[in-house]
Amino acid sequence: MNSGATRFPNTTQGSASRRRAAAPAFSMAKIMAGAYRQRMVLLGVLGVALALGALVTFLTPRTYSATAAVQLNQQVPRVLPDRDLDPEPAVQESERFLQTQVDRILSHSMAETVEASVRASATPRILEALGLEEGADLGRDDVIDAIQENVSVELGVNTRLARISVSSRDPVVSAQLANAYADALSSTNLVDKSTTASQAEQFLATQLAEAKIKLQDSERAMLAYARRTDLTTAIVPGQDRGGSLRAQQAGVLADQLALATSRRIEAQQAWSQVQATPALALPEVQDNRAMQDLIRQRGELEAVKAAETDVYTEKYPGVTATAAKIEQIDAEINRLASNIKRGYEVRYNAAARAERQLAGAVDALRNSAMSERERSVDYNALEREVEANRAFYDGLLQRYQQVAAASGSPGENVLVVDRAEPPKNASSPNIPRNMALAAVLGLAAAMGVGLLRERSVSVVRTADEAEHALDLPNIGMVPAVPLKQRVDVEMLNPRSPQSEAYYSAAVALHQLAGNKLPKVVLVTSCTPREGKSTTSIGLARSYGAMRDRVLLIDGDLRRPSLAAMLGARIGPGMADLLAGTTTIEGAVQKLDDQRFDLIIAGQSEQDPVGLLSSDTVGATLAALGEHYDVIIIDGPPVLGIADAILLAGHAEVAVFVIEAGRIETEQARIAVSRLPSNVPTASILTKFQAREAGVKYGSRGYYQY
Repeated sequence: MNSGATRFPNTTQGSASRRRAAAPAFSMAKIMAGAYRQRMVLLGVLGVALALGALVTFLTPRTYSATAAVQLNQQVPRVLPDRDLDPEPAVQESERFLQTQVDRILSHSMAETVEASVRASATPRILEALGLEEGADLGRDDVIDAIQENVSVELGVNTRLARISVSSRDPVVSAQLANAYADALSSTNLVDKSTTASQAEQFLATQLAEAKIKLQDSERAMLAYARRTDLTTAIVPGQDRGGSLRAQQAGVLADQLALATSRRIEAQQAWSQVQATPALALPEVQDNRAMQDLIRQRGELEAVKAAETDVYTEKYPGVTATAAKIEQIDAEINRLASNIKRGYEVRYNAAARAERQLAGAVDALRNSAMSERERSVDYNALEREVEANRAFYDGLLQRYQQVAAASGSPGENVLVVDRAEPPKNASSPNIPRNMALAAVLGLAAAMGVGLLRERSVSVVRTADEAEHALDLPNIGMVPAVPLKQRVDVEMLNPRSPQSEAYYSAAVALHQLAGNKLPKVVLVTSCTPREGKSTTSIGLARSYGAMRDRVLLIDGDLRRPSLAAMLGARIGPGMADLLAGTTTIEGAVQKLDDQRFDLIIAGQSEQDPVGLLSSDTVGATLAALGEHYDVIIIDGPPVLGIADAILLAGHAEVAVFVIEAGRIETEQARIAVSRLPSNVPTASILTKFQAREAGVKYGSRGYYQY
């Protein structure tokens, strides 16, 4: 920071810092201001970029893009209802399928297929359209690579339509290649499906033949084992009761044994009931027709005997004969009753005998069947093998028939929706796109160059920047005069923005000095033509308007300017006064149209350094101070010469003029550091342009009310 100038007693170190902290480092206004300052650079770089874009567009060969649309179906119409032959794909596989088809279109093998279909290597028009020249060095691989590089695929969102685009320098060739790609994709997918189905059919046929041989071998092994082990299972296969003939016979005999046992039990119960019953008391005896006839005949004979006994005696032959017949009939009755009763026993014995016979036969067959069952364990394993082979063979046969039917008419999953037509307009170069891109790139480059220029040069543009760079209080910013207007004319107008700015600066300087009017004020700058003379006149007029007695001195003895600016007469001045060749009365000029007096630089030819370094300067200013309230000295610039530094030693306050947007920060800092450390110094910005500074205050309308 500056170590030369002294701070005013009523200023604080952190005021500028607080204002800088409140303001954002970057704002849209500052960005727009930087763009305005670098407008010529921005326009120049942008113009060059647009010119290069136009040149590139003009030199780029015209290319034409033709597009064919194909529909990619992951699931084709089913020939057979069997989902195993053509399973329905999962939803998550759709994107993978579509991407696979896109990659297939862009593959080298597809480019080979297209090249072969259109005979691109042997067609000069296609070679010319692809930008290739016929020659010995041109090979088929070069043509394939060129085709592959000029194809693109666009897959829309939520659609199965893919657009295949081919670009070349010939619209007809572009359409031909795009259609060739669409046809190649459809045909290769169809060939792949047919090949896959044929390979599956051949594989199934081989497997079917092997399964048939295996089934036949297993059946022969099963029958040979049955014959060798005397199994009857093979005679009646698939039956109940164990599946063998012996087991079935044992079952039949078991049924008959059960029936015989039931009959034996019935006969035994019947015999047990009649065994203790008299024969003639049995119901079966009484109900027997022969028995009933015998009883009837006996009754008739008893009646005859009774009749004869009434007539004859017991020994009468007729009665004796009748009695003999009765005895004979009684014997027949007893014999018949005994036979009927003995029939129960006979039936019981017969049933028991039949039961024993059947039980023996059943036991024999059961043992034989169990033995056969033990021998059929291995047979059952062979039988299960036969059944498994038969099921496998039947499944293969069914699948073979289905695959054979499906392979005869494979469904197409790639359909050509729109065939490509030769485009009427070129797709490249795209003039609007190229120029827009050139504009974007040019704007980016221009912004980069502008930013680089902004960062490479640090100049003072605002009051905050002046306070920050120089650590000096700022008393005002004087707006620049428009190009078509003159600063001297604007200064004559007390309501102009420039006059109002100097009024404000004069008041601010008065406040900085503790509300005490400084006696001697030196106005200086870093370099010439920053507006220090105009500032001196503006401050003099402002203090004069406040009814103060003001004297304006042209202290730039090398390049004086106040006489010409104020229209003063040429005569003795400050140099003459210091040299002692004139008096105060002879040097001071009264200006009719101004509210201050003037001492011009004068006409002395002595060395300015010698004059300003003499003790006469202090005495002269002291003498002048007796007649005026404030003396304003329009001093020379600080850098390059010592005049301003010598004058600053006699001033109470120094006003350092900075032309906004032109003076570099380091240059101003060096100039301020050369001023005497005991002289309080304030800064003022001249030729301020709010647009270039990127601030919202200080515009021309700010000082108008």
